[in-house]
Amino acid sequence: MSKAAVGELILELREGAASYGLPAEQIAEILPLPALTRLPRQSPYLLGITAYKGSIIPVLSLGALSGADNAQDAIGVICRCQESLVCFAADSAEQILTDSGDYVAYDASIMEQGRLKLSRVMRGDPAIFVLDPDATLDALLMSD
Repeated sequence: MSKAAVGELILELREGAASYGLPAEQIAEILPLPALTRLPRQSPYLLGITAYKGSIIPVLSLGALSGADNAQDAIGVICRCQESLVCFAADSAEQILTDSGDYVAYDASIMEQGRLKLSRVMRGDPAIFVLDPDATLDALLMSD
């Protein structure tokens, strides 16, 4: 957790009872869950692919990535990851927060069941698991 994160804008997303955050600077657009083309024999977290402004991009379920099995994905958040675009599906987008630097200590094993990679956990009710989208994409590419 670096001091550079303090003051960063974070988009808070809901997935079931959990709150996740994505760095707002990496968000290209928030939209209703786009039409999907499902792909055979894929991991449950890959909901499919979709067309976005002339590109074909993967749609990843935050719920499935975190190990939940009852995601009610309703929105898509188009995120710039590395040099690609990825759509993260979630239940809802809640608000834009400013990172105050008030973090909860956590054991990285809390995310062992899923494939999400965290940069920090911000204090809140509930706590907000701030994702590192680039590290998450790297982990997914390495695992499959």
